[in-house]
Amino acid sequence: MTPWILIFFEAPTTNVSGQNQHDFKAPLTFEGYANPDVISKAFYLGSSDFLYSGNGRLVSQANYNISNPYSVLYRPQVNVNMNGATMNEGYLGDWDTGISNFGDGAYINKPDESVFIKADSSNNASNTYTVDQTPRGLHYLRWYGNSDADALNAAGDAETWYSPNRQLPSAVMFGSLPAGVKRMKPWQTFLFSPNSAADCDKGRRVHPGWGSQVPDHLLLDFFRMPVAEPYAISDPISTSGKININFEIVPFKQLKRASSIYALLKAVKLPAIPTNEAAVYKSGVVQQTSYRSKVNLAETVKSFEERFKTKEGAYRMESEICEVPLYPQGLNYDSSKGQYYNWWRARAITGDNLREQPYMSLYPRITTRSNVYTIHLWTQALKKSKGTDPKNWVEGKDKVKGEYRGSFTIERYINPQNESLPDFVKDSSKRLSDFYQFRVIQAKTIVP
Repeated sequence: MTPWILIFFEAPTTNVSGQNQHDFKAPLTFEGYANPDVISKAFYLGSSDFLYSGNGRLVSQANYNISNPYSVLYRPQVNVNMNGATMNEGYLGDWDTGISNFGDGAYINKPDESVFIKADSSNNASNTYTVDQTPRGLHYLRWYGNSDADALNAAGDAETWYSPNRQLPSAVMFGSLPAGVKRMKPWQTFLFSPNSAADCDKGRRVHPGWGSQVPDHLLLDFFRMPVAEPYAISDPISTSGKININFEIVPFKQLKRASSIYALLKAVKLPAIPTNEAAVYKSGVVQQTSYRSKVNLAETVKSFEERFKTKEGAYRMESEICEVPLYPQGLNYDSSKGQYYNWWRARAITGDNLREQPYMSLYPRITTRSNVYTIHLWTQALKKSKGTDPKNWVEGKDKVKGEYRGSFTIERYINPQNESLPDFVKDSSKRLSDFYQFRVIQAKTIVP
Protein backbone atom coordinates (compact mmCIF):
# COMPACT_ATOMS: atom_id res chain seq x y z
CA MET A 1 0.00 0.00 0.00
CA THR A 2 1.22 3.50 -0.84
CA PRO A 3 1.76 5.48 2.38
CA TRP A 4 -0.19 8.63 3.06
CA ILE A 5 1.70 11.89 3.43
CA LEU A 6 1.16 13.26 6.93
CA ILE A 7 1.62 16.99 7.35
CA PHE A 8 1.99 18.52 10.81
CA PHE A 9 0.92 22.10 11.48
CA GLU A 10 1.95 24.26 14.39
CA ALA A 11 -0.75 24.29 17.05
CA PRO A 12 -2.06 27.55 18.56
CA THR A 13 -2.04 27.29 22.34
CA THR A 14 -2.55 30.28 24.62
CA ASN A 15 -3.38 33.81 23.69
CA VAL A 16 -1.00 36.58 24.83
CA SER A 17 -1.65 40.22 23.94
CA GLY A 18 -4.08 39.23 21.25
CA GLN A 19 -1.57 37.00 19.46
CA ASN A 20 -1.18 33.25 19.41
CA GLN A 21 1.87 31.60 20.87
CA HIS A 22 2.98 28.51 19.03
CA ASP A 23 4.23 25.26 20.52
CA PHE A 24 5.89 23.29 17.75
CA LYS A 25 6.21 20.21 19.99
CA ALA A 26 2.54 19.90 20.87
CA PRO A 27 0.24 17.99 18.53
CA LEU A 28 -3.03 19.44 17.29
CA THR A 29 -5.55 19.10 20.10
CA PHE A 30 -8.67 20.49 18.47
CA GLU A 31 -11.97 18.98 19.44
CA GLY A 32 -12.61 15.74 17.55
CA TYR A 33 -9.05 15.41 16.31
CA ALA A 34 -8.84 11.79 17.52
CA ASN A 35 -11.76 10.86 15.28
CA PRO A 36 -10.27 8.76 12.45
CA ASP A 37 -13.12 9.72 10.13
CA VAL A 38 -11.87 13.29 9.93
CA ILE A 39 -9.14 13.32 7.28
CA SER A 40 -8.21 16.97 7.04
CA LYS A 41 -7.48 19.63 9.65
CA ALA A 42 -5.45 21.98 7.51
CA PHE A 43 -7.93 24.86 7.40
CA TYR A 44 -8.47 25.56 11.07
CA LEU A 45 -10.16 28.88 11.71
CA GLY A 46 -10.67 30.29 15.18
CA SER A 47 -11.87 28.63 18.39
CA SER A 48 -13.05 25.05 17.75
CA ASP A 49 -14.25 25.92 14.26
CA PHE A 50 -13.37 23.13 11.88
CA LEU A 51 -13.18 23.48 8.18
CA TYR A 52 -16.46 21.61 7.79
CA SER A 53 -18.46 23.54 10.35
CA GLY A 54 -19.46 26.43 8.10
CA ASN A 55 -20.57 27.13 4.56
CA GLY A 56 -17.26 26.71 2.76
CA ARG A 57 -17.65 26.08 -0.97
CA LEU A 58 -15.25 25.06 -3.71
CA VAL A 59 -17.76 26.07 -6.39
CA SER A 60 -19.74 29.16 -5.46
CA GLN A 61 -22.91 28.25 -7.37
CA ALA A 62 -23.03 24.65 -6.11
CA ASN A 63 -25.84 23.83 -3.69
CA TYR A 64 -23.85 21.66 -1.29
CA ASN A 65 -25.77 19.86 1.45
CA ILE A 66 -24.15 21.89 4.21
CA SER A 67 -27.20 22.00 6.48
CA ASN A 68 -27.19 18.25 7.19
CA PRO A 69 -25.26 17.66 10.44
CA TYR A 70 -24.30 14.21 9.18
CA SER A 71 -22.69 15.59 6.05
CA VAL A 72 -19.46 16.72 7.71
CA LEU A 73 -17.42 14.18 5.76
CA TYR A 74 -18.66 14.91 2.28
CA ARG A 75 -18.78 18.66 2.51
CA PRO A 76 -15.91 20.46 0.73
CA GLN A 77 -12.84 20.36 2.94
CA VAL A 78 -12.12 24.08 2.77
CA ASN A 79 -12.07 27.16 4.96
CA VAL A 80 -15.49 27.84 6.43
CA ASN A 81 -15.67 31.29 4.82
CA MET A 82 -14.61 30.27 1.31
CA ASN A 83 -17.11 30.91 -1.44
CA GLY A 84 -15.42 29.38 -4.44
CA ALA A 85 -11.79 28.34 -5.02
CA THR A 86 -10.17 30.79 -7.41
CA MET A 87 -6.68 31.52 -8.67
CA ASN A 88 -4.99 34.89 -8.28
CA GLU A 89 -6.11 35.77 -11.79
CA GLY A 90 -9.74 35.18 -10.80
CA TYR A 91 -10.09 31.96 -12.77
CA LEU A 92 -11.75 28.90 -11.24
CA GLY A 93 -9.17 26.93 -9.29
CA ASP A 94 -7.93 23.35 -9.35
CA TRP A 95 -8.86 20.88 -6.60
CA ASP A 96 -9.49 17.16 -6.27
CA THR A 97 -12.64 15.14 -5.85
CA GLY A 98 -12.33 13.16 -2.63
CA ILE A 99 -12.39 9.37 -2.83
CA SER A 100 -15.66 7.63 -2.01
CA ASN A 101 -17.82 9.93 0.14
CA PHE A 102 -14.95 12.00 1.52
CA GLY A 103 -15.27 15.68 0.79
CA ASP A 104 -13.54 17.40 -2.10
CA GLY A 105 -10.52 19.57 -1.41
CA ALA A 106 -6.86 20.36 -1.96
CA TYR A 107 -5.50 16.82 -2.17
CA ILE A 108 -2.57 15.45 -4.20
CA ASN A 109 -4.46 12.60 -5.89
CA LYS A 110 -5.09 9.26 -4.25
CA PRO A 111 -3.68 6.21 -6.09
CA ASP A 112 -6.16 3.50 -7.02
CA GLU A 113 -5.28 0.86 -4.45
CA SER A 114 -8.26 -1.27 -5.30
CA VAL A 115 -10.30 -2.77 -2.45
CA PHE A 116 -9.94 -1.48 1.07
CA ILE A 117 -10.85 -4.23 3.49
CA LYS A 118 -12.58 -3.84 6.85
CA ALA A 119 -10.79 -5.48 9.73
CA ASP A 120 -11.40 -4.76 13.40
CA SER A 121 -11.24 -6.59 16.71
CA SER A 122 -14.44 -8.49 15.94
CA ASN A 123 -13.24 -9.72 12.57
CA ASN A 124 -11.17 -12.88 12.14
CA ALA A 125 -9.35 -11.27 9.24
CA SER A 126 -8.12 -8.35 11.32
CA ASN A 127 -4.54 -9.56 11.18
CA THR A 128 -4.70 -10.37 7.49
CA TYR A 129 -6.43 -7.57 5.58
CA THR A 130 -5.53 -4.25 7.14
CA VAL A 131 -4.91 -0.88 5.59
CA ASP A 132 -4.79 1.75 8.30
CA GLN A 133 -4.17 1.68 12.05
CA THR A 134 -5.86 4.42 14.06
CA PRO A 135 -6.47 5.07 17.78
CA ARG A 136 -9.95 3.60 17.35
CA GLY A 137 -8.79 0.46 15.57
CA LEU A 138 -8.84 -0.45 11.91
CA HIS A 139 -11.19 1.15 9.45
CA TYR A 140 -11.78 0.94 5.74
CA LEU A 141 -13.41 2.24 2.61
CA ARG A 142 -15.42 -0.47 0.90
CA TRP A 143 -15.00 -0.25 -2.87
CA TYR A 144 -16.19 -3.78 -3.65
CA GLY A 145 -19.57 -5.40 -3.21
CA ASN A 146 -22.39 -4.48 -0.87
CA SER A 147 -21.14 -5.90 2.40
CA ASP A 148 -18.06 -6.54 4.48
CA ALA A 149 -18.22 -10.21 3.46
CA ASP A 150 -18.06 -9.29 -0.23
CA ALA A 151 -14.95 -7.22 0.36
CA LEU A 152 -13.25 -9.92 2.43
CA ASN A 153 -14.03 -12.60 -0.14
CA ALA A 154 -12.60 -10.42 -2.89
CA ALA A 155 -9.38 -9.94 -0.96
CA GLY A 156 -8.47 -13.58 -1.35
CA ASP A 157 -8.17 -13.10 -5.11
CA ALA A 158 -6.79 -9.57 -4.96
CA GLU A 159 -3.40 -10.49 -6.38
CA THR A 160 -5.00 -11.76 -9.57
CA TRP A 161 -6.35 -8.37 -10.59
CA TYR A 162 -4.25 -5.86 -8.72
CA SER A 163 -1.14 -4.38 -10.31
CA PRO A 164 1.27 -1.44 -9.90
CA ASN A 165 0.12 -0.07 -13.27
CA ARG A 166 -3.38 0.23 -11.88
CA GLN A 167 -2.09 2.08 -8.84
CA LEU A 168 -0.01 4.53 -10.89
CA PRO A 169 -0.86 4.30 -14.60
CA SER A 170 1.27 7.28 -15.59
CA ALA A 171 2.85 10.54 -14.50
CA VAL A 172 -0.42 12.33 -15.25
CA MET A 173 -1.16 11.41 -11.61
CA PHE A 174 1.12 14.32 -10.74
CA GLY A 175 -1.43 16.72 -12.20
CA SER A 176 -2.85 17.32 -8.73
CA LEU A 177 0.43 18.64 -7.36
CA PRO A 178 0.43 22.39 -6.65
CA ALA A 179 2.30 24.41 -9.27
CA GLY A 180 2.37 27.85 -7.70
CA VAL A 181 3.15 27.49 -3.99
CA LYS A 182 6.44 29.40 -3.96
CA ARG A 183 4.97 32.08 -6.19
CA MET A 184 2.00 32.45 -3.81
CA LYS A 185 -0.46 31.23 -6.44
CA PRO A 186 -3.26 29.29 -4.76
CA TRP A 187 -5.53 26.66 -6.30
CA GLN A 188 -3.25 26.08 -9.27
CA THR A 189 -1.98 22.61 -10.17
CA PHE A 190 -0.21 21.20 -13.20
CA LEU A 191 -2.41 21.19 -16.29
CA PHE A 192 -2.71 17.80 -17.99
CA SER A 193 -6.12 18.11 -19.67
CA PRO A 194 -7.93 20.52 -22.02
CA ASN A 195 -11.02 20.77 -19.80
CA SER A 196 -9.80 22.54 -16.67
CA ALA A 197 -12.45 24.39 -14.67
CA ALA A 198 -10.80 27.68 -15.60
CA ASP A 199 -10.85 27.02 -19.35
CA CYS A 200 -14.40 25.68 -19.39
CA ASP A 201 -15.70 28.61 -17.36
CA LYS A 202 -14.18 31.17 -19.74
CA GLY A 203 -14.70 29.14 -22.91
CA ARG A 204 -11.07 29.44 -23.98
CA ARG A 205 -7.54 28.61 -22.83
CA VAL A 206 -6.81 30.74 -19.80
CA HIS A 207 -5.25 28.27 -17.34
CA PRO A 208 -1.67 29.33 -16.50
CA GLY A 209 -0.58 25.76 -17.19
CA TRP A 210 -0.79 26.35 -20.93
CA GLY A 211 2.19 28.69 -20.60
CA SER A 212 3.23 31.36 -23.05
CA GLN A 213 5.72 28.99 -24.72
CA VAL A 214 5.94 25.67 -22.87
CA PRO A 215 2.78 23.96 -21.57
CA ASP A 216 2.83 21.92 -18.36
CA HIS A 217 2.17 18.63 -20.12
CA LEU A 218 5.64 18.60 -21.69
CA LEU A 219 6.95 17.73 -18.21
CA LEU A 220 5.48 14.28 -18.76
CA ASP A 221 8.27 13.55 -21.21
CA PHE A 222 10.60 13.12 -18.23
CA PHE A 223 8.63 10.04 -17.19
CA ARG A 224 8.18 6.82 -19.09
CA MET A 225 5.72 4.03 -18.37
CA PRO A 226 6.68 0.78 -20.11
CA VAL A 227 4.05 -1.66 -21.32
CA ALA A 228 4.29 -4.30 -18.61
CA GLU A 229 0.88 -5.97 -18.85
CA PRO A 230 -0.06 -8.67 -19.60
CA TYR A 231 3.70 -9.19 -19.79
CA ALA A 232 6.84 -7.09 -20.17
CA ILE A 233 6.50 -5.94 -23.79
CA SER A 234 8.60 -2.78 -23.83
CA ASP A 235 12.38 -2.79 -23.89
CA PRO A 236 14.40 0.28 -22.86
CA ILE A 237 13.88 3.23 -25.20
CA SER A 238 11.33 1.25 -27.19
CA THR A 239 7.67 1.89 -27.95
CA SER A 240 6.72 -1.71 -28.63
CA GLY A 241 3.17 -2.40 -27.52
CA LYS A 242 2.04 1.24 -27.77
CA ILE A 243 -0.45 2.77 -30.21
CA ASN A 244 0.80 5.47 -32.55
CA ILE A 245 -1.64 8.39 -32.51
CA ASN A 246 -0.19 9.61 -35.81
CA PHE A 247 -2.42 7.18 -37.69
CA GLU A 248 -2.55 9.14 -40.95
CA ILE A 249 -0.54 7.53 -43.77
CA VAL A 250 1.47 10.08 -45.74
CA PRO A 251 1.19 10.58 -48.69
CA PHE A 252 -1.67 8.07 -48.97
CA LYS A 253 -4.07 10.17 -46.93
CA GLN A 254 -7.10 8.61 -48.59
CA LEU A 255 -6.41 5.45 -46.59
CA LYS A 256 -8.03 5.51 -43.16
CA ARG A 257 -6.50 3.43 -40.39
CA ALA A 258 -7.99 4.89 -37.22
CA SER A 259 -9.12 1.52 -35.89
CA SER A 260 -6.33 1.53 -33.31
CA ILE A 261 -7.55 4.89 -31.95
CA TYR A 262 -11.07 3.50 -31.69
CA ALA A 263 -9.67 0.58 -29.70
CA LEU A 264 -7.68 2.98 -27.50
CA LEU A 265 -10.75 5.06 -26.62
CA LYS A 266 -13.35 2.28 -26.49
CA ALA A 267 -13.04 1.55 -22.77
CA VAL A 268 -12.44 5.15 -21.66
CA LYS A 269 -15.08 6.73 -19.46
CA LEU A 270 -15.34 10.44 -18.66
CA PRO A 271 -16.06 11.04 -14.97
CA ALA A 272 -18.10 14.23 -14.76
CA ILE A 273 -20.41 15.30 -11.93
CA PRO A 274 -23.30 17.67 -12.76
CA THR A 275 -23.31 20.80 -10.63
CA ASN A 276 -27.00 20.30 -9.81
CA GLU A 277 -26.06 17.04 -8.06
CA ALA A 278 -23.97 18.85 -5.44
CA ALA A 279 -26.39 18.08 -2.62
CA VAL A 280 -26.48 14.30 -3.22
CA TYR A 281 -23.37 13.09 -5.07
CA LYS A 282 -21.50 12.44 -1.79
CA SER A 283 -24.48 11.26 0.24
CA GLY A 284 -23.78 7.55 -0.19
CA VAL A 285 -27.26 7.03 -1.67
CA VAL A 286 -27.27 5.37 -5.09
CA GLN A 287 -28.16 7.98 -7.69
CA GLN A 288 -30.01 7.39 -10.93
CA THR A 289 -27.70 9.80 -12.73
CA SER A 290 -24.53 8.24 -14.13
CA TYR A 291 -21.41 10.28 -13.52
CA ARG A 292 -19.36 8.35 -16.09
CA SER A 293 -19.93 9.03 -19.80
CA LYS A 294 -18.67 6.98 -22.71
CA VAL A 295 -16.52 8.66 -25.33
CA ASN A 296 -18.08 9.56 -28.67
CA LEU A 297 -15.44 7.73 -30.69
CA ALA A 298 -16.20 9.07 -34.17
CA GLU A 299 -16.42 12.71 -33.05
CA THR A 300 -13.26 12.48 -30.93
CA VAL A 301 -11.28 10.98 -33.82
CA LYS A 302 -12.19 14.10 -35.82
CA SER A 303 -10.00 16.09 -33.40
CA PHE A 304 -7.01 14.02 -34.51
CA GLU A 305 -7.89 14.34 -38.19
CA GLU A 306 -8.33 18.11 -37.97
CA ARG A 307 -4.92 18.39 -36.28
CA PHE A 308 -3.29 16.60 -39.23
CA LYS A 309 -4.76 19.22 -41.58
CA THR A 310 -3.16 22.14 -39.76
CA LYS A 311 0.40 23.42 -40.04
CA GLU A 312 1.18 21.59 -36.81
CA GLY A 313 0.55 18.31 -38.59
CA ALA A 314 1.67 15.18 -36.79
CA TYR A 315 1.93 14.95 -33.03
CA ARG A 316 5.52 15.29 -31.83
CA MET A 317 5.11 14.46 -28.15
CA GLU A 318 2.96 11.80 -26.51
CA SER A 319 1.87 14.35 -23.92
CA GLU A 320 0.01 16.26 -26.62
CA ILE A 321 -2.83 13.81 -25.99
CA CYS A 322 -3.56 16.13 -23.05
CA GLU A 323 -4.67 18.76 -25.57
CA VAL A 324 -7.17 16.48 -27.33
CA PRO A 325 -10.78 17.00 -26.16
CA LEU A 326 -12.61 13.73 -25.50
CA TYR A 327 -16.19 14.24 -26.60
CA PRO A 328 -18.85 12.43 -24.57
CA GLN A 329 -21.63 10.56 -26.29
CA GLY A 330 -24.31 12.95 -27.45
CA LEU A 331 -21.84 15.73 -28.16
CA ASN A 332 -20.48 16.44 -31.65
CA TYR A 333 -17.09 17.75 -32.70
CA ASP A 334 -16.88 21.52 -32.77
CA SER A 335 -13.70 23.27 -33.88
CA SER A 336 -14.42 26.14 -31.49
CA LYS A 337 -15.10 23.67 -28.66
CA GLY A 338 -18.06 25.81 -27.60
CA GLN A 339 -20.38 22.85 -26.93
CA TYR A 340 -17.52 20.99 -25.24
CA TYR A 341 -16.86 23.85 -22.82
CA ASN A 342 -20.59 24.25 -22.13
CA TRP A 343 -20.91 20.56 -21.31
CA TRP A 344 -18.14 20.76 -18.75
CA ARG A 345 -19.35 24.11 -17.41
CA ALA A 346 -22.51 22.34 -16.28
CA ARG A 347 -20.30 19.89 -14.37
CA ALA A 348 -18.26 22.37 -12.38
CA ILE A 349 -18.07 20.24 -9.22
CA THR A 350 -15.86 17.71 -11.02
CA GLY A 351 -12.41 17.74 -9.46
CA ASP A 352 -9.19 18.21 -11.39
CA ASN A 353 -8.16 14.61 -10.69
CA LEU A 354 -11.30 13.29 -12.39
CA ARG A 355 -10.91 15.64 -15.36
CA GLU A 356 -7.40 14.30 -15.94
CA GLN A 357 -8.18 10.66 -15.16
CA PRO A 358 -8.89 9.61 -18.80
CA TYR A 359 -5.58 11.12 -19.91
CA MET A 360 -3.82 9.34 -17.06
CA SER A 361 -4.85 6.00 -18.54
CA LEU A 362 -4.31 7.00 -22.19
CA TYR A 363 -0.83 8.49 -21.87
CA PRO A 364 1.12 5.27 -21.15
CA ARG A 365 -0.60 3.46 -24.03
CA ILE A 366 0.42 5.77 -26.85
CA THR A 367 3.44 6.88 -28.81
CA THR A 368 4.20 9.31 -31.65
CA ARG A 369 7.24 7.41 -32.90
CA SER A 370 6.84 3.73 -33.64
CA ASN A 371 9.83 1.46 -33.17
CA VAL A 372 8.20 -1.72 -34.47
CA TYR A 373 7.19 -2.16 -38.10
CA THR A 374 5.74 -5.04 -40.11
CA ILE A 375 6.87 -5.17 -43.74
CA HIS A 376 4.72 -7.20 -46.12
CA LEU A 377 6.48 -8.29 -49.28
CA TRP A 378 5.98 -10.22 -52.48
CA THR A 379 9.19 -10.70 -54.40
CA GLN A 380 9.82 -12.44 -57.71
CA ALA A 381 12.85 -13.54 -59.70
CA LEU A 382 12.19 -12.71 -63.35
CA LYS A 383 13.85 -13.92 -66.56
CA LYS A 384 13.57 -12.04 -69.80
CA SER A 385 13.08 -13.94 -73.04
CA LYS A 386 15.37 -13.29 -75.96
CA GLY A 387 14.10 -10.79 -78.45
CA THR A 388 11.82 -8.95 -76.02
CA ASP A 389 12.12 -5.36 -74.87
CA PRO A 390 14.51 -5.41 -71.84
CA LYS A 391 12.71 -2.43 -70.31
CA ASN A 392 9.25 -3.96 -70.23
CA TRP A 393 7.65 -7.16 -69.00
CA VAL A 394 6.12 -9.16 -71.81
CA GLU A 395 3.35 -11.40 -70.52
CA GLY A 396 3.38 -14.87 -72.06
CA LYS A 397 7.04 -14.71 -73.06
CA ASP A 398 8.98 -13.56 -70.00
CA LYS A 399 9.05 -16.04 -67.11
CA VAL A 400 8.81 -15.97 -63.31
CA LYS A 401 11.59 -18.25 -62.05
CA GLY A 402 10.69 -17.99 -58.37
CA GLU A 403 8.83 -15.96 -55.80
CA TYR A 404 8.47 -15.35 -52.09
CA ARG A 405 5.50 -14.00 -50.17
CA GLY A 406 5.58 -13.17 -46.51
CA SER A 407 6.16 -10.54 -43.86
CA PHE A 408 8.88 -9.47 -41.46
CA THR A 409 8.37 -7.63 -38.18
CA ILE A 410 11.43 -5.54 -37.38
CA GLU A 411 12.29 -3.40 -34.40
CA ARG A 412 14.45 -0.33 -34.20
CA TYR A 413 16.07 -0.35 -30.78
CA ILE A 414 18.83 1.00 -28.57
CA ASN A 415 21.06 -1.48 -26.79
CA PRO A 416 21.57 -0.04 -23.28
CA GLN A 417 24.63 -2.30 -22.91
CA ASN A 418 26.36 -0.60 -25.83
CA GLU A 419 29.59 0.76 -24.33
CA SER A 420 29.87 3.39 -27.03
CA LEU A 421 26.72 5.17 -25.85
CA PRO A 422 27.82 8.63 -24.68
CA ASP A 423 26.48 10.74 -21.87
CA PHE A 424 24.09 12.88 -23.89
CA VAL A 425 23.85 15.42 -21.08
CA LYS A 426 27.58 16.12 -21.23
CA ASP A 427 27.94 15.73 -25.00
CA SER A 428 25.01 17.39 -26.75
CA SER A 429 26.67 16.99 -30.15
CA LYS A 430 25.80 13.29 -30.20
CA ARG A 431 22.45 12.07 -31.48
CA LEU A 432 20.55 9.09 -30.10
CA SER A 433 19.44 8.16 -33.61
CA ASP A 434 23.06 7.38 -34.55
CA PHE A 435 23.00 4.42 -32.15
CA TYR A 436 19.83 2.72 -33.35
CA GLN A 437 20.08 -0.93 -34.33
CA PHE A 438 17.58 -3.15 -36.11
CA ARG A 439 16.51 -6.71 -35.42
CA VAL A 440 13.97 -9.08 -36.92
CA ILE A 441 11.39 -10.10 -34.36
CA GLN A 442 9.20 -12.31 -36.51
CA ALA A 443 9.23 -13.74 -40.02
CA LYS A 444 6.28 -15.34 -41.78
CA THR A 445 6.04 -17.11 -45.10
CA ILE A 446 2.75 -17.08 -46.98
CA VAL A 447 2.02 -20.07 -49.18
CA PRO A 448 -0.89 -19.26 -51.53
